[in-house]
Amino acid sequence: MRNLSRFRGMSIFGLVRNLALGVFLGVFLFTPFVYSEVPINLQAIKIIESGGDFLAFNSRTECYGLYQISKVCLKDFNELNQSGYTVQDLFKPSVNEKVASWYFGRIRYMLNFYRIPVSIETLIASYNWGITNVVRWYAEGADIRKLPEETRSYIEKYGQLSINL
Repeated sequence: MRNLSRFRGMSIFGLVRNLALGVFLGVFLFTPFVYSEVPINLQAIKIIESGGDFLAFNSRTECYGLYQISKVCLKDFNELNQSGYTVQDLFKPSVNEKVASWYFGRIRYMLNFYRIPVSIETLIASYNWGITNVVRWYAEGADIRKLPEETRSYIEKYGQLSINL
């Protein structure tokens, strides 16, 4: 029996939309999924992203709060969860963490969809560099040395912090 817990919290609209997209692409979405138990240390992510400053704002990336959530991520979260959080809500630690936690679930979903192994490296690279870039990187051989320096450094920091937290 398949573990469908990854779909918990996803609105029926989100499920139907994703299923329709999968059928359109000729792929039945539930088939490729193997639930991954790779844990993510959100404390480490928070320290890397904002140093624990819930009012952090990155003017270059336009990301907000503890986990540096973008407007696009917030928009997806709101649509798929039928919520109405605003950018200002991202400065509330509980909201920012809720969206970040959801986003890591979404990344797992997308990695599985593209049949990319879910690992610390692929999860962290997707969070930092973007899932589209990770899909391309994986298709080109998934050589860790070919990740951007920023992403390699992020993965290294994550590993160090996870040991110490």
